This record gives sequence, structure tokens and C-alpha cells, in this order.
Amino acid sequence: MPKGIAINGRFLTQRTTGVQRYAREIVRALDAEGPHDIDVELVCPPGAERLELRRIRQTFRGTGAGHAWEQLQLPWYAAGRPLLCLCNLAPILCRQRTVVIHDAAVFDSPGGYGRTFVAWYRFVHRALAASGAHVVTVSEFSRARLAAALHVAPRDIEVVGGAVDHVDRIQPDPAVVDTLGLRGTPYVLAIGSLHPNKNIAMLEAAMADPRLARLRLVVAGGRAPRVFRDEGDRQRAGNIHYAGYVSDEQLLGLLQHAAVFVFPSRYEGFGLPPLEAMRTGCPVLASHAASIPEVCGAAATYFDPDDTSQMASVIAAVATDETERARLAAAGRRRTDPLRWSVQAHALLDHVRRTASPATAHQPHPT
Repeated sequence: MPKGIAINGRFLTQRTTGVQRYAREIVRALDAEGPHDIDVELVCPPGAERLELRRIRQTFRGTGAGHAWEQLQLPWYAAGRPLLCLCNLAPILCRQRTVVIHDAAVFDSPGGYGRTFVAWYRFVHRALAASGAHVVTVSEFSRARLAAALHVAPRDIEVVGGAVDHVDRIQPDPAVVDTLGLRGTPYVLAIGSLHPNKNIAMLEAAMADPRLARLRLVVAGGRAPRVFRDEGDRQRAGNIHYAGYVSDEQLLGLLQHAAVFVFPSRYEGFGLPPLEAMRTGCPVLASHAASIPEVCGAAATYFDPDDTSQMASVIAAVATDETERARLAAAGRRRTDPLRWSVQAHALLDHVRRTASPATAHQPHPT
């Protein structure tokens, strides 16, 4: 059993999306309920966000904050300990690494990413698998897709999924409903960038259906132009409003007042947003693609992400049916009750312990 482990803290230099949320909550859970018999260091580049931690030591080391820091400096600061990397990438030249790769989208659906991004991620993922890194992913769907892409046996990839009890810590901000002029207006809420996998364009098209004329679509979320290809400006129906980036508090305020939450994605490694909606009591309508049925189970109503008529029919039927909305809300709460970050964090830590070399020793930290 290792006496200490290092965690890659580069994610604290990045905007929080689902991948970074996973990393933050795993670290928080390990800090709150982690073991007392192992030293855990969160190794961050300079300028990273400082977390309020009690048991885990957060340090700031080296220079820079990008791929060069991760690939060249981080292995040195890990100092011979097992290194846990939570956000898709890890150093190629490092003896003991566990890396959480959240999906195989750069192999399965590369069209929405920039060419440099795709080439780099494909290269690193293949190099990690070939060099003996321990790969973890977040769903059975992602395990199967990564096994095929990286030419490894599915049994060699561990599954440690996400959770949703972080929502319980957030105080909703209902003022956002008034700020966006939505008070008294029935609206459908969606979350997502303009990445093609998020399929917002098809949801926009569905909203043009006359059956949805009395509903408004609110899309929360921003773009990442250095990663995703821009689909350009599109003509949008008059009942569609892009809210841009919203805080966690504002998002919960929007979810609490939405008629339904719609998740039309074509490709997800896990998909936290529908679980977050369920946790707030918002009825969830979702695509039946990729990992989404695995994650949402019977607590969502599904549609074909490429059939706008079916999408519109499902939205129209559920958004106006109070009984069905109440049923979905109750099912969503039951679905999310057991999904706790402490459980996932301990599963991940147990995996690191099992796969650590017996010869691993805790070495002095470089200064």
C-alpha cells in the first residue's frame, strides 16, 4: 500500500464543466472523508485556484500551467508516488499513473473539435494505454468505447462514475428568473455548448414546432472556441433565449422554475446535467444515445436525438401534464439519492491502492 499519493491539480486552472466538476468533487470528498493512513498532495501549477482543504495538502509548484507543466514538471513533483489524474490527460513519462478518461469522443465523434485538440488527445490517450497507465472511466458505455479505441480489454478499464449530492450544498438563486424575464412564462431549460455532440441545433429546430409555440427555450452554457469548432450564427426561433454562462446558484434557480429539462445530446461519457436537474426536482427529457439511458435509468423520458418531431412531441406532452411531471420529479429524486461523491471517491482511491506497486515508497518532496 502506498504511503502517499499525488493528485494532478491542473484542473483548477480551467473553467468548471462536467469533467472539472468530477475532479473537484472527488478531491472534496477525499478531503472530507478520506483515509488517515495515507498522505495526499494536490499538486497544482502556480496561479491555480486555492481550495479550502483540511486533510489534503495543496501545493503550487513549477512554472507555467499548460500541457508542458503536466507532461514535464508534474512527474517530478509526484516524487515516485502513484499519481491520480482526474481530467482526461496524464504525463506519458511517469511510472505510476491512474488517469480518468471520461469518454472516447475524440475517436468516436471528432468533428466538433479542433484538429490540434483531436490529434493531441488521441496521441496522449494511446500513449498512456501503451505505457501501462491505469485507465478509469465513468460509465460502461465509455469503457466499451475506450477499450475499442485504445485496443485494450474492457476488463482493464475500471468504471467509477459521477455523483450529484454537490447540488445539496448550493443555494438556488431564483432572481435569475426575473433577470431573464421568465417570471410567469413556461420554459424549457437546456444546458450545453454549441458543440455538435450537444445537439442544441436539433432542439432549436424542435422548438419551431407549433405545438411548442407557448413554451420558451432557455439554453444555459458558454462556448469553448479553442476546443470546439464554431457552428456559426444560425437563425433561431423567436422563443429561444441563450442565457450564456450562469453560476451554479443561477442554474439551480432556473431548474426549480423550468417546466422540464431537456438533454438532447448525441454523445456523453456520463452526463451530469440531467442528474443535477433530477436532484432539484425538475422533470428530465433526454436523448436515448450513448451513456444517457445508463445514467438516467427509468427516471427520464427518452426521445431520438435526430428526430425533431419526436422531440417536440415528448416536450409538448410532458411540459403540459402535471401528473407526468410529478412522476418524473419523484423518480429523479429516487434515482439520485444513492449517487454520492464520497462513495465514488473511495472507489477511486481503492483502485489506486490496488494498482500501486508494492515497492512504492513515499519520497521526499522536491522543493
